[in-house]
Amino acid sequence: MPIKNFHQIKPHIGPCHDGDGLVRVAEVFGKGDLQTPLQFIHHTVLPPKATIGLHKHGNDEEVYIVIAGSGVMEVDGVKTAVTEGDTILNPPYGTHALYNTSDTEELRIIVFAAKGAGNPQKPAKPKPEEIVNKLLEGENLARARELIAYFKENKISTQWTNTNTWKAMKKGEGVCYIRIGLEPDTAGACYVKFKDPGDPVKGAWDVQAEVPSFNDAGGYEEIQRNQQLFDLLCEKVRKCTNCGNKKKCAPGVNVTLWGRELINRCKFTGIPFVNPNAEELPCVMKLIDKRLQAMNNR
Repeated sequence: MPIKNFHQIKPHIGPCHDGDGLVRVAEVFGKGDLQTPLQFIHHTVLPPKATIGLHKHGNDEEVYIVIAGSGVMEVDGVKTAVTEGDTILNPPYGTHALYNTSDTEELRIIVFAAKGAGNPQKPAKPKPEEIVNKLLEGENLARARELIAYFKENKISTQWTNTNTWKAMKKGEGVCYIRIGLEPDTAGACYVKFKDPGDPVKGAWDVQAEVPSFNDAGGYEEIQRNQQLFDLLCEKVRKCTNCGNKKKCAPGVNVTLWGRELINRCKFTGIPFVNPNAEELPCVMKLIDKRLQAMNNR
């Protein structure tokens, strides 16, 4: 019967996943000892103020069991206080970190992980509410959650199209696009870059409102008559920035939105709102409301 005492095992001592401090990791059982998808069992000790750095896993599931001390566990961008007896499940393809917040006490945990079965593939086509906490923070996170709640209230579905991009739809028709976790300097362009999900610096987001016609303001007369709102929309119509999609896009063109000429705009003429704030998000919702009303009147 294989029995080992982790107090008697010489630990590896050093930074863990580029975290702070010198963490002690004793391997109780390794892959060569195990006959199942279980990968290892470790006894890990974090000295005061030490951390297991934020890191990302692949197709495996890892469990932390706190056996002494207390700290803060971060899983997919959400931080939670943990103490003795708490057991934390770290899901496949997620990011996580552990922080010993004590100035005087060690934080001791048991760690084990099991490899997933089948081909290691990322979960396909996530919903925006499943990843928004990982990729946004602060007001950006609050506004994105507000828009997602608006979608649910109005029974608008979100259809995944590609990396962190969704088409919001009602009755089979698109009403807007949302993109989450963008490199800030590319947000709003037709050609964007996405941040690494494991990057502790959160990204930007944008929502591109759809209007059925730039030439006909039918159904949108209320918005057109609101000078402040109409000025905002005209300002938001995407300007050509030679963003990199040159084969399909650049150079820019002049377009007309409901009678007003706009100079040097992208040929992909949506109305993007980058990191919409508390004043701009209601404008997005008003555009969607008008689109829904037009669909219901048909």
